[in-house]
Amino acid sequence: MNREMMEALHEAMQNACEKEILDMLRFPPVLEEIQLSDELQKDLQSMRIEAGKDLIEIFREQQPDLKKQIESLFKELSSNAFKKIEETAGERAVDRLYGLYMQHRRAESIRNRLVAKRVGLSDEELKAFRKRVDAERKKREAAVEKIMGMPNLEFKEKRKRLEDQMRSMRETANEKLLQSLSQEHRDKFEELQGTPFDKLPRRWQSSGRGGGRSEERPDSGRPKSDSGSTGAERKQDSGE
Repeated sequence: MNREMMEALHEAMQNACEKEILDMLRFPPVLEEIQLSDELQKDLQSMRIEAGKDLIEIFREQQPDLKKQIESLFKELSSNAFKKIEETAGERAVDRLYGLYMQHRRAESIRNRLVAKRVGLSDEELKAFRKRVDAERKKREAAVEKIMGMPNLEFKEKRKRLEDQMRSMRETANEKLLQSLSQEHRDKFEELQGTPFDKLPRRWQSSGRGGGRSEERPDSGRPKSDSGSTGAERKQDSGE
């Protein structure tokens, strides 16, 4: 893909709040927890494959409205996938998928427009909340740059300091973001998460209940910043 394609895909993914939640289905423990049948999983996989083919075709044509075409494709895929899950597995499965996503992303999950709607935030409240999330992320990015720019530290030491500081900063940010909400919204957020799930993917696992303990999962040795994710993963995190 050329730069124009990459930028269009990036922007489209930023607006794909439904897709961000559905991406949780990539993880086997999540599939098992929400109890999707093998047949439904195959149907969803087929939908993703067909959407992938359509995406390739969009890139081949390279029309001026590239971003809008990609956004439309993601929206159609997500809408059909949610509809398929609800029709086949029931509303309970959809609610549990949302709950797992909220536990996984913790307070920052409320940045996602669909989650914010369930929690009860107005458009103005969501706008203000996103600004607070962005501010916390910028703090973490600055911390990453500072640590990685230390000339007298070995890479392993930088990585250790980075992981320790990111863990601490994320816990602090999670508390601050939750406290910025009204008690009513915090209670709703707690309720919507459902039963705590201890098999969530990626390194930042927690109860999602404010100050839950984070656990590190061994990785490739590459330092990770914001949200414990690589740059490629962060591209899907805006939930707008």
